Amino acid sequence: MKNVMMIFCLAAAGMAQGIPANTTIEVRLIEGIDSSKAEEGQRYRASVATAVVLNGKTVVARGSSATVKLVDLDQGGKFKGSTQLAVTLTSLIVDGQRVNVSAGEVVRASGGQGKDTAMKTGVGAGIGAAIGAIAGGGRGAAIGAGVGGAAGAGSQLFTHGKKVQIPSETILYFQLKRAAVAPAKKP
Repeated sequence: MKNVMMIFCLAAAGMAQGIPANTTIEVRLIEGIDSSKAEEGQRYRASVATAVVLNGKTVVARGSSATVKLVDLDQGGKFKGSTQLAVTLTSLIVDGQRVNVSAGEVVRASGGQGKDTAMKTGVGAGIGAAIGAIAGGGRGAAIGAGVGGAAGAGSQLFTHGKKVQIPSETILYFQLKRAAVAPAKKP
């Protein structure tokens, strides 16, 4: 409440404009994000894709610089896991001044590895059975299927979930969790 009153007073005095909580800010990534190369805390350049207009006045111009931060990176489990990353909008440049914002997260995830594990296990079993049948007949096929299936499943132990990429030029929508104060426009 105190924060809202301060924003209202500053805006009324013409010193600043408030950007209310729950305002959606649309940004376009300038730099792509790749989960296989990214680290939590890493920041990425972006720009405002659509102007933020309040009461007929542009508070944040289209093309204004923005910063997006990677806040969560989960590389997923060994067999079923999917890779997931979460980013949030942390700041905007408004009239040459940095405005820190608190926004909700945008989450992206890869498909799980369960199907991939099953496929590699099945293919491994098939190849093992074929080799075993050639080498030792029916009993060799059974042994080969077991060994091949284990090898296929074992290969998944050395990989994590599939990578997630958010390419440059991707539009992301962030909703402000709290009101933010933008500096007054210069005449």
